[in-house]
Amino acid sequence: MDDGEAPALEQLIYISAATHLMSNEELTELLGQAKRINSQNAVTGMLVYSNGSFLQVLEGPKAAVESTYARIQRDPRHQHCQVLLIQPIDARLFEGWYMGFESISIEQLLDLSGTIDFFGDCPIPERGAAAFQLLSSFRATHDRQYA
Repeated sequence: MDDGEAPALEQLIYISAATHLMSNEELTELLGQAKRINSQNAVTGMLVYSNGSFLQVLEGPKAAVESTYARIQRDPRHQHCQVLLIQPIDARLFEGWYMGFESISIEQLLDLSGTIDFFGDCPIPERGAAAFQLLSSFRATHDRQYA
């Protein structure tokens, strides 16, 4: 890599289970921490919380995305982390969103994703593709930026 060349970007989508149902205050605290750390590490993305489960996309330089995901795996609020999709990207889908956030019911999640249950037994490639589509639709329908 040349000195002036930007690092390769990566996108990672994962699911995890919260160790307990989280209150609005706990979610606000988690989101504040994520925004602060992500802005320091040039990581962008979006977090969806639904009935004790997380679906998240992380984007940024490969090393930053991988260290962020490793930190999430060690976070005592998360358990059963599972990568659904990891891919190189040319440009960020969530540019400027140091962490977008939605809290939705499981019924809303299923309505938005069709028959795909991200946390069920569907094969990972199908869950990864559906998760990408769902997160992309959140990005497309939210005109405000999360900074």
